[in-house]
Amino acid sequence: MLAITLQDDNIETEIAGTGKAALEMLEKDDFDLMLLDLGLPDIDGLEVLEKLRNSRKIGQLPVIVITGREKMRDKVKAFELGAVDYINKPIIFWMYRHAS
Repeated sequence: MLAITLQDDNIETEIAGTGKAALEMLEKDDFDLMLLDLGLPDIDGLEVLEKLRNSRKIGQLPVIVITGREKMRDKVKAFELGAVDYINKPIIFWMYRHAS
């Protein structure tokens, strides 16, 4: 849903199904922003965020965490690791189109 919403605004998106895939993509290509879920199937999203911060190439990439985790310790840890925002799911998008 989020990728479709962004594509409607002509924003290119790439989707990585795992933390490892995301890190590999980031090493190969340049990105402007990362939306990161903490509940990944292979490694914890906080571990991905830590690896990002320790990377010279991608250490300054802005990361917005979007997750179902509501525990304060996860939020604090994400910000300590450099997340620029932390958004809890579910996210409700309201989309309007002007009538033609």
